[in-house]
Amino acid sequence: MASTSERNQSESDMDCDEVICDLSDTSDTEIYSYHDTDSEQNSEADEELPNDDSEFYFGKDGPKSEAKSIESESDAFTKIIDNDMVQKIVDCTNAYISNIKEHFSRERDAKLTTVTEILALFGLLIMSGVKRAAHLTYKELWAVDGSGVEIVRAIMSQERFLFLLRCLRFDYITTRKERKKLDKLAPIREFVEAFVYNCKKLYTPGENNTIDEKLIPFRGSCGFRQYMPNKPAKYGLKFYTICDARTFYTFNFEIYCGKQPDGSYKKKEVFSSRSVLSWSFYCINRTQALNEKHHSKTKVFVHKDLKTCSHVFLRTDRVKKALEPPYEGPFQVLRREEKYFIIKIKNKEVSVSKDRLKPAYLLNTSQPEESAKDNTSIRQPVEPPVDIRRISTLTGRTIKPPCQIPGLSDVTLLLARE
Repeated sequence: MASTSERNQSESDMDCDEVICDLSDTSDTEIYSYHDTDSEQNSEADEELPNDDSEFYFGKDGPKSEAKSIESESDAFTKIIDNDMVQKIVDCTNAYISNIKEHFSRERDAKLTTVTEILALFGLLIMSGVKRAAHLTYKELWAVDGSGVEIVRAIMSQERFLFLLRCLRFDYITTRKERKKLDKLAPIREFVEAFVYNCKKLYTPGENNTIDEKLIPFRGSCGFRQYMPNKPAKYGLKFYTICDARTFYTFNFEIYCGKQPDGSYKKKEVFSSRSVLSWSFYCINRTQALNEKHHSKTKVFVHKDLKTCSHVFLRTDRVKKALEPPYEGPFQVLRREEKYFIIKIKNKEVSVSKDRLKPAYLLNTSQPEESAKDNTSIRQPVEPPVDIRRISTLTGRTIKPPCQIPGLSDVTLLLARE
């Protein structure tokens, strides 16, 4: 595993970090950046993107050489959160414990932590998610009446778990005030950058990627906590991420911190869709050309009778209820365009794509008067002669034979008399 100094040297050589920094100059949120000179800090928002595509290589996507040796979930975890990151958490947490140690009467209540214990703490947090314990209290997890989780009590005590959560630190508390003058994300900036570095180091993204925002539910005390009423959680921390659309692998992300203080992380504009589009175009321009024969062009079936029909059925594209028919209508066609029809729905003109339509075949109820008279004369039964309307059988019973078909009345009469 590379040391921290080697990783920082590798990070400085990655040109994509500078690219994303330039894209982020149009916002007040830094996506992923390193500012080494004053010229970079004062770079214009419209600065051209470099031509180096060393990081965004869109070819054979998938895990890289280091990630191919992963055999279990624990191996994958240690690749993303490596030993250097865990050791940094241990050192920062112990530094904080040393500062508050004097407030405890017993030394064992403020005992320093170790790498093994921090990994066990992470395991407990993951286990609580596996057990769907998001809405449970810690007392319910450590319950001894049989309703708790036994493995939780076997790892550490309830008091130690709460103490570690309280003291968990990702940076040195002694220098935080100076760093927060330049960066709101200073308490976790180094950890986040190391995490993102490992994500990019272990995976090559494919040709299809998604750039979007995500709200991580959080209702604690935080200066850049966001309120988004259209999200299920409504309150939380907003992330901007780029993910592989096929495997959903998070390749890069940045936490939205709002307006940063004056300094290297100060941005000129609010993070806008323009920055997202610039990042998207950068990825698209680096995509290798694909052979067209691998692209399948799906043709949409359009019925030929749509050119002449007077009414159409409209397909329902929303989520249908139980036993709801797939089409509605028929609706009258008012006007035809090349790509859409204008139909009449509830006395309103509605433009609908012709891909959602199919012709409706209606019965023609309006017939000419002459044809109607002819049909009436054909359907009327033929009255039989008067002398054969009543027939007496051999037993003396009088019957009236059916005489609806012309020409068969005489045959029926003979059969009856025999």
